Amino acid sequence: MKQTTDMKFSYSSQFTKRGELSLHAKQLFDQIKGFNTIHSSEYIEQIEVLRTAFDANILLDARAMAERMNTSTLKVIFIVGIGGSSLGTKAIVDALYDNNRNTKIIFLESLHDRSIKQAEEICSTLRSSHEFCINIISKAGATTETIANFSILSGFVEHIDGWRSRVVVTTTKESELAALSKKEGYALLYMPKVISGRYSVFTAVGVFPLFLAGYPVQEILAGAQDAHALLQAPHDPTRRLVEDLVGGLSAGMHIIDFFFFNSELESLGKWARQLYAESLGKTHDKNGKEVHTGITPTVSIGSEDLHSMVQLYYGGPRDRISLLIPPLKGQKHIIPSHAFTALVPGIAGRSTDDVNEAIYTGVVAAFKANQIASVEVLFPSLGGAMVGAFMQWQMQVVAILAEHLNISAFDQPNVEDYKKVTHSLLVQK
Repeated sequence: MKQTTDMKFSYSSQFTKRGELSLHAKQLFDQIKGFNTIHSSEYIEQIEVLRTAFDANILLDARAMAERMNTSTLKVIFIVGIGGSSLGTKAIVDALYDNNRNTKIIFLESLHDRSIKQAEEICSTLRSSHEFCINIISKAGATTETIANFSILSGFVEHIDGWRSRVVVTTTKESELAALSKKEGYALLYMPKVISGRYSVFTAVGVFPLFLAGYPVQEILAGAQDAHALLQAPHDPTRRLVEDLVGGLSAGMHIIDFFFFNSELESLGKWARQLYAESLGKTHDKNGKEVHTGITPTVSIGSEDLHSMVQLYYGGPRDRISLLIPPLKGQKHIIPSHAFTALVPGIAGRSTDDVNEAIYTGVVAAFKANQIASVEVLFPSLGGAMVGAFMQWQMQVVAILAEHLNISAFDQPNVEDYKKVTHSLLVQK
């Protein structure tokens, strides 16, 4: 795939002790560097999730399905999935949201009455099957919330002729959901079995609905490819952040806070939260030793959380590393002169970008004055390339850090603990 952007971002850290990577982590780092040269559509090792941004076959299949489902009257895409099946796509949609976009994406994740009613209201306005598409996403195929939501949603559209032809199921070839979908006549897209949901955003899971809704998929993937290319750089941000986190863990820093100064990136923080929580929160290491390791990921949004959390950040325990992503400039709104602007000298006539930049500069200065461990990440702009680069960067960081900790980055065995009880309760008569 030809690269379409020259994504660059800079990285700096302060008061962060850098640690030495284990031999296995260094070897994995070298292995990942060569993923851009692999052209096979077969995924054998779980670590190969880090090459999905280079997979032309994924792109072709997703684009072909999007062209098949696209119509001139398409109004809404329902994404029925939860966790890794939806968080990555939602992060991109929220980051790149455009009020003028003709096709909207509606996410049905938890079984919340408000979201179900919203879907019902939208469906009541639909007159043709060409006005909607339903994308069910479940790797295993038996996700409780997903199956329940689709069962309800299908009832809202079953009065529309041809509605079954507007359903696309994204799952693995081996799942029972795939077999049932064929019987029901639904279209199918497949994701590699070895890829965990939280790493699946650059597979059909994310690429298909983004293509269908008209998002800049090529730009997003190009940003991811650029983040991978930086693995070859002398000051590679992937290695730098892993070393900072290794050093931070040894100093008792078990929290990483994703501090964004654009509210539209909150979902991107929640995607990263799942990535860190499920990949690094483990009871046992690869040798079966009980370790109870992990990093607790949190998400902060500037400047609102400065008015609720910053006292803890500056005055509380030194148990976190903050990842600071400064305000990325957007549409400027000029603050007009008003009787009240005299209460805050200097804001009249300034743009909102000017004020946000001043606030962020003050935040960085305060982190420095209080000697708080932080990492500043500078992107050129808010767009598809930035989001793709951030996601690829973080997936690389987590995979290598897990290898250093001698744990699996790709399983989540304790997630089944609550599911077993849930299923047993539901089957009781």
